[in-house]
Amino acid sequence: MANPMGRPAPITFSREKAERLVRSCRARWISPNTIEFLPIGRSPKNVDKIQEPLPDHKLCFGCHQLKETGEFKSCSSQCNDCAKEAHVRLARLNHNLRAVRIAFSELHHTDNEWVILLHACEGKCLKCGSTERLSRDHIQPLVCGGSDGIENIQPLCLRCNLSKHTKTVDYRPEWIRNYFTAESG
Repeated sequence: MANPMGRPAPITFSREKAERLVRSCRARWISPNTIEFLPIGRSPKNVDKIQEPLPDHKLCFGCHQLKETGEFKSCSSQCNDCAKEAHVRLARLNHNLRAVRIAFSELHHTDNEWVILLHACEGKCLKCGSTERLSRDHIQPLVCGGSDGIENIQPLCLRCNLSKHTKTVDYRPEWIRNYFTAESG
């Protein structure tokens, strides 16, 4: 229900949520515990229908809609749909950043060098010994300034590679480490 000024009816939120809305210029204070949404930009849908606070609803900061609390993960300010879209955008951004880091790396390894390294390591993960789903692991990760040269590559299975995160760990035996460092240097 709209008030005489044609604005949406006021909604009472917790102090923390209200302060976030006011800081984002989507609302203004009209009493110590009540805010009013401003008619600027994309205001939440269905706000004009709400007269009392809804304890089982939350405001999504992604799509700016009031939704049931069950549509949010705990402590999330975005509904599940908006959180999934944000995750996909972040994954694309990270993939693009990785491609840029590889492109601007001073050294690059070839497929032939990778096959030679795999043969030297007997086609096994150097951490767990698995022969399935082997991947090229950067000993010093690209994000930490590592190169894409063969002297910075080791074969790890996908599980070991993902568990390593951004740590710098060299699982190669000393003779392999020396061989590929001397070959590339």
